Amino acid sequence: MQGQQRRKVWIDASNVIHQNPDTDVPDGRILTSAFECYEKLGYEVRAIMTKNSFYYYKNEKIPGLKALKELKAAKKLIIVNSDDDKNLLDLCVAEKAWLVTYDKFDTKTHDDGSVTERQRALYPDLSWEEIDEYTRGTERREDGRIQSNQHWSVRETVFYDPEMPKAPRSLFSTKLSKLAESIDELDLLLVKMDGIAEGYDQGDLPNKSDIRKRIVRLQGRAKGLREVMPDAEVDEDSLSEYTLLELKSIAKDLGISGRSNKKKEQLIQMIKDHINPSPEKIKQAEKKDPPTRDEERLKQVRKEQQVARRKAKEDLLRLRPSPDGQERQIPEGEMKTAQCGEEVAKILRKTPASERPREKRTLLDHIRSQRTSSWSKKAHDEHILNWLKQRGIISISDDDVEAVKYNL
Repeated sequence: MQGQQRRKVWIDASNVIHQNPDTDVPDGRILTSAFECYEKLGYEVRAIMTKNSFYYYKNEKIPGLKALKELKAAKKLIIVNSDDDKNLLDLCVAEKAWLVTYDKFDTKTHDDGSVTERQRALYPDLSWEEIDEYTRGTERREDGRIQSNQHWSVRETVFYDPEMPKAPRSLFSTKLSKLAESIDELDLLLVKMDGIAEGYDQGDLPNKSDIRKRIVRLQGRAKGLREVMPDAEVDEDSLSEYTLLELKSIAKDLGISGRSNKKKEQLIQMIKDHINPSPEKIKQAEKKDPPTRDEERLKQVRKEQQVARRKAKEDLLRLRPSPDGQERQIPEGEMKTAQCGEEVAKILRKTPASERPREKRTLLDHIRSQRTSSWSKKAHDEHILNWLKQRGIISISDDDVEAVKYNL
């Protein structure tokens, strides 16, 4: 079955959180439960909602709002400007994903006789047969009509989809896959715990506020774990565990040609060569597909900009005394996170208050722009930002803007 090769699930977030059978009030904890349901089956799960919906839920302070914020911060809940349904449909087809919604995307006729055309009428060229086949929540009947409220259900705030097949194993396992998956599970579990605690009355849980604060601190630590994780590398040693069919699928996804008649050992070597090409193969590829004039010019401009920035930063490099008492420049890659943080703080102190970055994202851009060759590659921008927070040099608001305040 083709669907067995689908490893990703996209959720219509607004549709799901409105499915509490006991109340008309939307509840973000249902979305958390849906994530848990599909992630336990091995899927990579994401959800979408519009900006207007998110701010409506925020203004109304719906149950489970904090869960929505946590999913958004973890980039599991994607906020789009408009037409989240069209985004979902495109992603379902482009990413070969399952789609979770009760929405039929069909034209609606109102009580006054007026008609509102929706996605099936507006986008007839979409692969509707494929979309209908892989939508959890709707089914196409023999007469061609779409039937809603299928497959999954909600009881209180718990999401159920008992017949959903398990996800096929990932064809791109990495050396750190198990640890990364465990961190994601911990993060989702903490979100769920906070949602459960939120549902208790103060009489049943007198120290409710303290418990939720402690959960928030644990969430911060879980987030810190994710930030210090090194970049994942494909686990080449695991390739021998895959079947010939799976290896061909990997080779196809990587764009490797000449794979159809190869044996298992040959495919493994082709994949390894593609992941870590030899210098000779890199040179051959460059000769085969030389850069255009525009690409060459862009490359030269970027190089000139890098040189200019490096020269401009030389004055900002902190000099350290050598053992003989003489000043020396910091060697390349020597400065660790704390030292880089001190440099950033020093520069921020010299920057007029009106010109300092006011949001987390712009502060990260500012940190990135200060990098020099003396900074260690292991001193990531997020690590430096966390160091500034831990030292009380900055504080960041817990909202969508993530505004930065300075204590310099």
